[in-house]
Amino acid sequence: MAPTILFVPGFWEGSAPFSDVASLLQAQGYPTEIATLRSTGTALPGNPSMKDDIDAIRSTVGKIVDKGQHVEPGALRCRTPETLLFNDLDEEAAKGWAKKLQSQPASDWEGRVVYCGWRDISSVYLVCEGDQYMKPINQLLSALGTKSKIEKCAAGHMPMISMPEKVVEVIAMAAQA
Repeated sequence: MAPTILFVPGFWEGSAPFSDVASLLQAQGYPTEIATLRSTGTALPGNPSMKDDIDAIRSTVGKIVDKGQHVEPGALRCRTPETLLFNDLDEEAAKGWAKKLQSQPASDWEGRVVYCGWRDISSVYLVCEGDQYMKPINQLLSALGTKSKIEKCAAGHMPMISMPEKVVEVIAMAAQA
C-alpha cells in the first residue's frame, strides 16, 4: 500500500493550494490528506493559537492511523540524508554520516519558548549556500529575523563536517568581537 501523503499548510494558505497536487497524487495511487489549521482565516481577538493548530494536525494524523495507514511511530527521521544533509561530501562519507543520524521525537514540540538568547547576546549565522535542506534564502531570513551577523560559505547543511576550518574561523571571529 502506498504511504498516505499529509499536507500541512503554512501560514495563510489553507487547503486550496494543495488541491491539484493532492489530486495528481491520488491518480497515481497515493492517498492524501490536507490538515486544516484552526488559526488560518482568523483574527484577533480570541483567535485559535499554535496549540490549536497542533491539535488539528494531530487529529488529522489520528484519522490516518485509524484507517490503518502507516505513520512513522513517534519519531522523525530524515529519509534521504545523503542528498539533503550531506550533499557536499563524497558518497562514502555521506553514507557513513547518514548511519550516525538519530531519530527525533515527534511529540512535545508545542511548548512555548520562554527565552530567546539572540535577543540579548550577539550572534553570527553561517549561511550555507550549498544547503539542500534549508535553502539559503530561508537561512538569510532566519538570520535577519534574529539580527545576526551574517557569514557565508559554500557548504551543504553540515559545514561542521565538510568545512570545519570555516566554522572555526567564524566562531573565532565571533568570539573576538
